[in-house]
Amino acid sequence: MKVRILPSSNQHYVGNMQQSSGSLTWDSAGIDWTLMVRGAYGEPINIDDAIVRQLQIRGASLVNGPDGPVKLSDGRSIVLLRFNPMMGGINAYSYSNSHAHYAIFGCVYESESDMLTVYEPDSFAVTQCDVPGTVKVCIKKQWERQRHWLPFCSKDVFLGYSVSIEYDGKLSDGEDWGLQYEFSPIGSSGKSFCYPIVSKMVGAKLLVRASPGQEPPKIKSSKKGYVVEVTADL
Repeated sequence: MKVRILPSSNQHYVGNMQQSSGSLTWDSAGIDWTLMVRGAYGEPINIDDAIVRQLQIRGASLVNGPDGPVKLSDGRSIVLLRFNPMMGGINAYSYSNSHAHYAIFGCVYESESDMLTVYEPDSFAVTQCDVPGTVKVCIKKQWERQRHWLPFCSKDVFLGYSVSIEYDGKLSDGEDWGLQYEFSPIGSSGKSFCYPIVSKMVGAKLLVRASPGQEPPKIKSSKKGYVVEVTADL
């Protein structure tokens, strides 16, 4: 596939990109494809040689087949999305990767010449946005009922805090997403320590042992782009 880059105009453009729960929407005119590029959170995206090279190599399969996003060697990914005239000029894309930066570029494909024209947006068009990752944390007091040798004699013993974590994105093993919990363990004389929350803890329950009266752990992220929503049943 041949690829050429042209500036956008009133006849060929995309813009008004918006992010809502799980999807991106944008307006367009005079295009039949949108090039969607996903990169690292907080890093703006421009059309460069790596993107053009992958379009030249994989463009035909992206246009003619059901191919999903193509990964670049630097961690970014690209996909071509066909314009749907039934949407009345409104385009939509459901993303599966949060905590990422997304950019769109309007395209026109000419099958006779196998030419893909990519229109670079001007500085006034909203064609890029960051999608934060949402981390949902639930903290509950955890008790255990202990029975004694006397009949009908038992008592509830406080064990600590149960912490469950859900994340709307994907984490690879060993990935540092900067999420941690701050807690003053028993015997620390009130001094707080920070403990990392790794990917294998997501979707599982974590017991933070504590004595009655100790404050629950505080969940926070040291990196930008994560929204931490905490619910507590204490």
